[in-house]
Amino acid sequence: MEVPRGRTPDIPDPSEMRKVARMYYLEDLPRQTISARLNMDARKVTRLLKEARLRKVVRIEIPEPADEGLGARLREKYPHLERVLIAPGPKVETRKQYDDLFPRLGMLAADYFEELVDNHPRAAPLRIGVTGGHHLLAFANAVPQQERENVYVHVTALVGRGRLEKSATHIEANVVASILWSRCGTLPGHCEYATVSAYDPAQMLTGMTGMEVIQTELTKVEKNQTVRDVIEGMNALDVVFGGIGVGNPASAPPHLEDRLTMTTLLNRLVTPQDLEGAIGDFSHCPYDENGSRGNRTNWRLFLTAGHYSGHWGIEFYKQMVATGKKVVAFSTGPRMLQATKSALAGKIVNVLIIDEFTARQIVKAN
Repeated sequence: MEVPRGRTPDIPDPSEMRKVARMYYLEDLPRQTISARLNMDARKVTRLLKEARLRKVVRIEIPEPADEGLGARLREKYPHLERVLIAPGPKVETRKQYDDLFPRLGMLAADYFEELVDNHPRAAPLRIGVTGGHHLLAFANAVPQQERENVYVHVTALVGRGRLEKSATHIEANVVASILWSRCGTLPGHCEYATVSAYDPAQMLTGMTGMEVIQTELTKVEKNQTVRDVIEGMNALDVVFGGIGVGNPASAPPHLEDRLTMTTLLNRLVTPQDLEGAIGDFSHCPYDENGSRGNRTNWRLFLTAGHYSGHWGIEFYKQMVATGKKVVAFSTGPRMLQATKSALAGKIVNVLIIDEFTARQIVKAN
């Protein structure tokens, strides 16, 4: 239909289309029931269903795993895994293929998030931790708009960001948290993070190494009581959503570095030698081939959840898994194979959202 000049096409909210489509097609609910549950006019429900078909939202946003048995084989290999959500498709190699995969993984995460909210007691707070990155942005954008009074959103890593390299496209964790918070109703007091200073590479002109610059700044900022309150508030997290990254910048090709690593935030400060032994990172916390930080105190690169406890760095997430909480990790593409295997071996995560090709490689690997 031609839209008159001066008017914007009336395009329905994709999250509303997805919500209604899931209730109608997957839950077999009548349109009148959907209308009542969502407090939505029945004619709007019908229109959303029609638009969902026309815009292929039903096909794209409610995907089914290509091989349900693949997830079962992964859980058999790693018994601590509670869920495996797989986006079907071939091997992912190019930047465009990575970018096309993020929304599909984000939809799977959004469905799982809805499941967690639906199954959580309404009177009890559900505290969700998120980090930054393209996976998390896709997840937050895919969450349907709906007020969720018991959901509280936290940022699991306080990252001070200065001017990025021109090739970098890092997505801030506080951006992800703000979007997820807005999807849950923008309720006062339901989103918490703190801003901190960016690391200053110019201090290296005084003779300090990049790692000394980082540790000096961390020592200064960790004394701030507001920052401490925010970090210690994460001890009550029920669920964390984060992305697995390649730990050592030397192993990531330049055109994919900001998709695969956190190191675009540390350029001119951290060298491959500083992160020697780091196979991967989760929520800005490096880990080795055993899924551990060992005794490497220099791997405190940012203020992250657990900073003031004995479970700082990656050990915070291992402790969450050990105590039955949910740690949800995105893994994208074959370049994440070793980092994902180490994360699983170390029991860093217990819910995995992954592409089909990489999942098959993990099942085949020794």
